[in-house]
Amino acid sequence: MTARQLRMRVKGTMLYGPYAVSDALRNRRHRSTDRRFLILRHSARNPHFHDYLLNWLESEVPSVRALFEPRLLPFYGIDWSRYLVCAPWLQDPAEDWMPRGSWKRLQQLQQQCEQRGIAIINPVQNLSRATKTSGARIISKLEVRVPRAIRVSDPRGFTERSQDLRFPLIIREDRKHSAPTCLVHNRTELARVPWDQFACPAAAEFIDVRDPGDGHYRKYRYVAAGDYGVPRHLIVSRHWEVHAAQRIHNRSTQSEEIAYLEQPDPNHETLQAVRRALQLDLVAFDYSYTPDGKLVVWEANPYPNLSQPTGEGTAYTTPFVARSYAAIAGMYLTAGNFELHPRLVKLLGACTPAKPQGEAA
Repeated sequence: MTARQLRMRVKGTMLYGPYAVSDALRNRRHRSTDRRFLILRHSARNPHFHDYLLNWLESEVPSVRALFEPRLLPFYGIDWSRYLVCAPWLQDPAEDWMPRGSWKRLQQLQQQCEQRGIAIINPVQNLSRATKTSGARIISKLEVRVPRAIRVSDPRGFTERSQDLRFPLIIREDRKHSAPTCLVHNRTELARVPWDQFACPAAAEFIDVRDPGDGHYRKYRYVAAGDYGVPRHLIVSRHWEVHAAQRIHNRSTQSEEIAYLEQPDPNHETLQAVRRALQLDLVAFDYSYTPDGKLVVWEANPYPNLSQPTGEGTAYTTPFVARSYAAIAGMYLTAGNFELHPRLVKLLGACTPAKPQGEAA
């Protein structure tokens, strides 16, 4: 067990009791149905990370919210007859931080689900397929443009030529999200990279997607939830590393984003093929276009933060945020062989896949 896993084990033990009580109280309020979706989390790592979805369902579609039953690992004494779907809500890649006992127990639970024909959303062993290097390798096989990424196992001996890369290139974490990155233009800058700040560094090619017209960068986000898929946002930025905090917000960019959000994503079929190749169910794709209009997929994130944007001037995104929650709920209902709730059908609109649904909830 690594030092990180040991810390998580201690932290999880300390926090298990309060979180378990919270779960018990919430589950008691939603015990009107005997068929449910088992949601597995770990007390040491943000067990309430996706509560925005549960809170929205409770407000907008309470009958669907009642189907979700959050539980903490290790979770023993299970009546499997109650569950139709199982989903581990865990930060990827889970094997990097989960205590070994928790990881082993989760594997056992998934095996028991498979034996009983219970659908599993984002099997935990598949989360690591979305790391920067693994994801790039899988996506590139589909002839979809993605930055070539190489794991840097020996920073001292690394050169761009040794890996057939060219400057500029990006040094980033391979197995983490929201981590620092370094844009490197030459060997002098490469020698200054603070390698000790990276736990698992990777070198990736830099693809310039700056718009030649206005000099800005655009990052689109598409949320794939099973066969459901919806546009989630378009961020316009002056910086090559596009973040929401650096969003250029004016009438023009708002109109551009709304135009993107109001229609099904033009890359729906391509990104759905990528999702299937990654063997994931729920994944958020960030992508851009090169100046000549070619698609570039930056990242596949199986544990995205899809909460409502905050701050002044973001209210116009609310219906599209709700649509992404409807897509996720639709994925669970379809996996459990339920018919979509009319409220979800209305929210999904043109983004509803043409597939037959199951029985009524």
